[in-house]
Amino acid sequence: VGLFGRAGWEIDRLGGICVKRKTGTTHGLDTALPRKHIIPAANGEGGTVFEDSCPTGMALRGATIRVRSTSRIGQLVGDCVNAAKWLDPGVAAASLTSADAAKLPARGGSVASDQVTAFKCDKGKLLYGFATWSKSQPYDSFSVHGLRPICR
Repeated sequence: VGLFGRAGWEIDRLGGICVKRKTGTTHGLDTALPRKHIIPAANGEGGTVFEDSCPTGMALRGATIRVRSTSRIGQLVGDCVNAAKWLDPGVAAASLTSADAAKLPARGGSVASDQVTAFKCDKGKLLYGFATWSKSQPYDSFSVHGLRPICR
């Protein structure tokens, strides 16, 4: 339902904020349980700390990522959706309105030469996490150099 980490000019560290999904015939999130950081943060210590969560009843279904020519992740914007409607197979994706979606604040920086990639999990799945990797060079600290979304 959210993201946390560190960001400045780039995404330096990234982790996830999760809640349990409802089970059985109901769809959505189990809001009776407190939100927990259950996806550990990975990578460096640069930048400023951030923590952003989707509005109540919403969860992450995707993100927009700006990738630098150096393969570093420059910016990340989370894409939230009404979890109950997105997970319900009886609700068509086309029937969702702008009130059923929200964006998290942009974290990191952007430059004109960034490659912009937006991804969205298939209807019925939410963003479960990211596979991340990083590298360190003499001229930089650890930062996120790659993200692969995991939808479930």
